[in-house]
Amino acid sequence: MKRRDVLRLGLGSLALGLGPCCLARAQAPEASAPVAVSPLQPRLERLYTFLCTCVLQCPPKNQHEIIKAIEEVGALLHPYPGQKFAPHADEKALEAAVAATRSLFAQLPLVQVKYSGTPENFVRDPLPLTVSLPQHVLLHVENATTAEISVVARFEGSTGASQGPARILPGQAIPLCLPVTLEDAAIANLTLCLDSPDGGSLQRFTIPVVPCAPTTLRGTLQEGDSDKPYPGRVWVRCSDGVMRHGKAYANNPTLSEKPMLGQPTAYRLPFFYSDGHFEMLLPPGETEVMLERGFEHELAVQTLHLEPGQTQDVTLSSKRFVDMKSEGWISGDTHVHWSKNWWNENEDMALLAVVQRAEDLRVVNNLTLKHHQPPAAPFIAPTQFPMGPAPGYCDGEFHVQMGEEYRNDDFYGHLNFLGIKEMIQPISTGRGPSGEPDGVDYPTNDWAIRQCRAQGGLSCEAHGLGPFFLGNVPANLIHGIVDCVDQLGPEDYYRFLDCGFRIPLGDGSDHPARVTGCARIYVKVDGGFSYENWLNGIRAKRTFVSSGPLLWLRVNGQEIGSELSLSSGATLSVEAKARSRYPLGVLQVVSNGEVIREVRTQEREAELRFDLPLDKSRWLVARCSQTDRFAPIPTASDCYTANPHIAHTSAIYADLDGRPVCKPEAAREWATRMHAQAKRIGEKAFFANEAQRQEAVAYIEEAAKKYEALITG
Repeated sequence: MKRRDVLRLGLGSLALGLGPCCLARAQAPEASAPVAVSPLQPRLERLYTFLCTCVLQCPPKNQHEIIKAIEEVGALLHPYPGQKFAPHADEKALEAAVAATRSLFAQLPLVQVKYSGTPENFVRDPLPLTVSLPQHVLLHVENATTAEISVVARFEGSTGASQGPARILPGQAIPLCLPVTLEDAAIANLTLCLDSPDGGSLQRFTIPVVPCAPTTLRGTLQEGDSDKPYPGRVWVRCSDGVMRHGKAYANNPTLSEKPMLGQPTAYRLPFFYSDGHFEMLLPPGETEVMLERGFEHELAVQTLHLEPGQTQDVTLSSKRFVDMKSEGWISGDTHVHWSKNWWNENEDMALLAVVQRAEDLRVVNNLTLKHHQPPAAPFIAPTQFPMGPAPGYCDGEFHVQMGEEYRNDDFYGHLNFLGIKEMIQPISTGRGPSGEPDGVDYPTNDWAIRQCRAQGGLSCEAHGLGPFFLGNVPANLIHGIVDCVDQLGPEDYYRFLDCGFRIPLGDGSDHPARVTGCARIYVKVDGGFSYENWLNGIRAKRTFVSSGPLLWLRVNGQEIGSELSLSSGATLSVEAKARSRYPLGVLQVVSNGEVIREVRTQEREAELRFDLPLDKSRWLVARCSQTDRFAPIPTASDCYTANPHIAHTSAIYADLDGRPVCKPEAAREWATRMHAQAKRIGEKAFFANEAQRQEAVAYIEEAAKKYEALITG
């Protein structure tokens, strides 16, 4: 629905402005006082509720931008313990929420009314509504009286829930998202009712409507030149501005919704999964349909002009613009829990097969975990199969492997165990949500890693540096027991490389927290595609991680992960290349923490070729991004509707005269952090006896000493 079809009531009078404020005063980052209550809190709460309702019930095309505003407001309304905020954080959050609200008003059907206590007549364009199709109308309700009111809004003459009660101060306004389903094509008007919470009538408005019959859209998805149906993601932006889903999985929350990370709410995916066919009811009008299939396929887009009552068939076909598997690069998600959105119940593995193919994700590691979050009972899930290949879900094209996420929430961090044959007990330790109310922080994660390796498995540190950016990752690394680090920020990765470590990057979605495959690892394999070869490629450090672009790096003809030992006077011939479905932004080569070459482009391909004299030992990586962020794992808002389109390689190492890179300042930073970690464990962790405590502290203190030894050389 174009804006000419929306009630032309003007947005200039929207009473959503900032008004006077005396700061939440959300504390500056260096402050330690608790966050005070903001005088803007009621308005923030109202807009927060409205925006959350919209992204869950009627997601617009720019849903990810709306969610960024939700995050900004939600951080103030639902802070984690000890969280601090910059000055005027509430004012900035309110500005973001107002901008997001105006954006929704400009896209979705809008009705603007004033409560005056007496009937008012307005000249309105009729509101187009599609018969028998659930829709949402945005309301802007202004209180034009001198008294505070509390209203419940509903449409009389349609099915759909009411919204409210909501307080409106004199001279202010509130936005509401009101569901409506028009059941009768003969209806010419709806009555918008503003009622009091006790059921009494406050004011009624007659809203003229133009009913129309829905369109039935039937789609077929094809792979390349094949005429056979094949799974994919489908984006359908309807004429009323809403992203809608096909019928097949629309009511399955695992495939249609996701929790909003860090917020007590959820959002509806703006795309839907299809097994190769889909059918849906839509409002007639201009409709955009897009097929998306992983990171290696072209996007297939069609614009349709749908007539009322029409049944329209559409075929979408996407081709690979590069076949990474044929080049030996195998995509995978190191971190999936194929469970329902509430985590404690297995999801259907047949649905995972659909999603895996729709995402063109070659390897899925389905990890079992243990969780205890009162009042829910402790659970272990997912548990579709024992450790090992998932029977019936592995062939020469796709592979599902059961693995384990071993967890300590408060001190050591989480570990992804890939390729193990038996579950490593106790699965989780400590007293966080993964543990038990009387649990102990023992055994330590290094013990579990050694158990994993004894089974021939591979251990990935699951969430970057882990709890409080300390965790045990730096200790495990200098003790030589880290195989891979997932979700690690670039600066921390560079700090490890600056200590001479040779470690590959990994990545995974942590489904159901995020969409499966939204961030993934590509692994260069030898000897063809098999799961064992895939693990060996990680062990050989031949990886790059991505949330969209494809990335290659060579130095002197050698691949990612290679170790070159060269003499003084040698030259490094560097080649970096990136390809993407979207404009790349910037492609960079970074060495020893410095950007040494870059190209900025809005093209979908970019390349860098140059020679670099080897004046000192170096590590080199390539990275690309549309912004100044280079961590491919999506942040909360990025992962919802638009991946951040970032890729980053693991390193290539060029040692001058056999000496790896070693920067004392990097080692000093890790030593400082390890001393802080040892102190924190010694003072706050829970153990059954003093011997356990001393063992855990000694492991970290020994790591700190090893880092200190690097400082002095």
